[in-house]
Amino acid sequence: MLATTVNDIPGVWVSFEIEGDDYWVAISPERFERVPGIQWLWWSIAALLLSIIGAAFITARVNYPLKRLATAAREIGAGGDPPPLPEHGASEVALANHSFNQMVRDLRQLDDDRAVMLAGISHDLRTPLTRLRLETEMSPADNATREAMITDIEQMDAIIGQFLNYARPPLEMVEPVDLSALVQDAVGVYAAHDDVRVQVRATEPVMAVANRMEVQRILDNLVENARRYAKDDETGIAEVEITTKLDDKDAVLTVADNGKGVPDAQLPLLTRPFYRLDSARSEAKGAGLGMSIVNRILQRNGGRLVLSNRSSPHTGLVVSACFRRA
Repeated sequence: MLATTVNDIPGVWVSFEIEGDDYWVAISPERFERVPGIQWLWWSIAALLLSIIGAAFITARVNYPLKRLATAAREIGAGGDPPPLPEHGASEVALANHSFNQMVRDLRQLDDDRAVMLAGISHDLRTPLTRLRLETEMSPADNATREAMITDIEQMDAIIGQFLNYARPPLEMVEPVDLSALVQDAVGVYAAHDDVRVQVRATEPVMAVANRMEVQRILDNLVENARRYAKDDETGIAEVEITTKLDDKDAVLTVADNGKGVPDAQLPLLTRPFYRLDSARSEAKGAGLGMSIVNRILQRNGGRLVLSNRSSPHTGLVVSACFRRA
């Protein structure tokens, strides 16, 4: 029991019992020093600040595993390969990280199995295709029939190549790549085709963070896509314009053709694997993987694909590959 006075003697009195006897202990009031109000205010402010700092620290400790999980999920969504998350700490966090790591391992195994399967298909099919082409060229059939058979065999080989390009694992090495210089180097190869005419607007250096070989594959796919699907009905020639530019934080490589374009409602569908348009651009032959390959490579390099139609009075498809600016 506590009391402020006992027998008219002020103080802080504490009563307790030992073996049935009551005892009192008193603390003299002189031992208590009056604390000024301003001092109480500073103590209150200090306690409030310490509480806020402690709460912020605890919140950060709790949220850090969730933030790390969200970052890894975004990296997976962008086509990356994040390191495994630690599987310790709170039971719920450890279980979530374990499940996420298992999902990443399953996805990686799925990609590896697909690559092995397609590589096996390529190995098993290209050998008889080569043999068929040799036999066709030596066949006594007339020239028109022989050329048609060779064209079919080449198309089958190109389709197999598209499957392999789509399933190929990402290349790890990225470096600053001059998109303008790469385009200038590739123009001579495209000029060798009689059914495509390439115009280049890429003079100033445009540096991007990417893998040079994969940028070359993107450019080849886009030019080949225009060569197949954007030929003029009268001349049989596809007009292609390639430009490079810097746009804020992006280094942009754009390939535009003078074909009939794509209905706006179907533009988002072009990156779907095996998707075939029901319009004029679906008349040419192919596996329907060209734009999917481009989009997949861009995701692996931290970029993005932008599709649009040319504005009036021109027609045609405009494909912009946006890389991170170096």
